[in-house]
Amino acid sequence: MKQVLLIIDLQNDYFPGYKFPLWNTTDVLHRILLLIDHAKQKNIPVVLIQHVADVSLGFAPFFVPDTEGVEIKKEVLDKFTNPIIVQKAYADGFVKTDLTETLKKLEQECEDILKQYKENKTLIEENEKRVLVERVRDSYKKILTLGVAYNTENSVYYKDELLFVIAHEVLQNNYENYYNLESIEHTNWWQWEIGYPLLLNDILILFLERLEKDLIDKIIDVTRYFLPDERYLGNN
Repeated sequence: MKQVLLIIDLQNDYFPGYKFPLWNTTDVLHRILLLIDHAKQKNIPVVLIQHVADVSLGFAPFFVPDTEGVEIKKEVLDKFTNPIIVQKAYADGFVKTDLTETLKKLEQECEDILKQYKENKTLIEENEKRVLVERVRDSYKKILTLGVAYNTENSVYYKDELLFVIAHEVLQNNYENYYNLESIEHTNWWQWEIGYPLLLNDILILFLERLEKDLIDKIIDVTRYFLPDERYLGNN
């Protein structure tokens, strides 16, 4: 993996109205949001580093666990469907954290999905104890992971044709059988109106250059049908 964007300590306590406001944070936040957009357009994975004070070591003036101040800025979280968050208790993001493991995890998850595909090409879990809407959601999450691996330079899966083939098959299958203009919303409205559109938005960006325009247009039409107001996509 060659490039990863790390967003470090962009948390409420550093902003006005909280415990330790820094200078010019509003402008910094705006610039970082633009940087996140740029990274996503270039298919560069983004990892959020969150400082959580270890209160067992003594008094902590800010970033105290279970407070509003320790939370990552909502504007940042809204940029992601499933943000990768690594917590730290020291100034160095690699000390006593799982950051290195998190970066490696992207490729490991890809390997696991490929194994699942050999047994079930739809990537929809055959577990009827779980509602279908959640299993379809998980299939979208899996091809989102494949999209990140497909676009990560120096990854063993960089531009791997099989990853695109799998993503294309799952997108086509889900459109034909589960999420289209004739589908009737059921079970969980949030998945239909927000969850699926968020995931599909990111997937289409990752595979934009490879997917045929007809499939892209059909998927976009469905997301607009269930979510007419695109502002709820968090400006992804």
